Amino acid sequence: MYYTRKNYYQMKDDKEYKVYVIRPILDDEEYTKKNKFNYYGSTTKHIDERYGQHKGYFKSNSKKIKSYLVFEKYGIDNIECVILNRFDNEEDMKKQEILYINHNENCVNSVYKHTYYETNEESITRINRQKEKEKEKELIKLNKIKEQQIKENNLTEKERKIIKRKQIKKQKIKEQKEANKTMNKRFCK
Repeated sequence: MYYTRKNYYQMKDDKEYKVYVIRPILDDEEYTKKNKFNYYGSTTKHIDERYGQHKGYFKSNSKKIKSYLVFEKYGIDNIECVILNRFDNEEDMKKQEILYINHNENCVNSVYKHTYYETNEESITRINRQKEKEKEKELIKLNKIKEQQIKENNLTEKERKIIKRKQIKKQKIKEQKEANKTMNKRFCK
């Protein structure tokens, strides 16, 4: 089998959820003394492929990418990308990424938090409204189910038998209609 770079990465790292850091290459003592910038991210791609994308964004002078600040400050040759955690699912991966971003003062991701919200406030509020509507619909649906269950629990045994007979009758009618359709198809040929 012929392997391209892309399918090699997919084969080697299939759906593994990772949180990574892009940081300057410095020894630990020097790193903590100088309080250097970091970029935290998450991916399901192979880490080399994802890191290559960050480098490509920097080389194309795409300043809207958060990791740009790290590359700009230390130079592309003085940066490393390290996997911090591996997870089995996306939810845990995202939670950990957010923890890193929120608990590290020298994280460049947080530099963009306010400007991102300000520039995308309209779409964010639209998405939030849509989520609220979906939750409301779900609650209405759950309430209807609960009301139905309450009604069923309050029925007498005689009423339950009547409802059961109606359901059976409906099912028989449905089956009869399907049988008639099948018969009509055979005779119409």
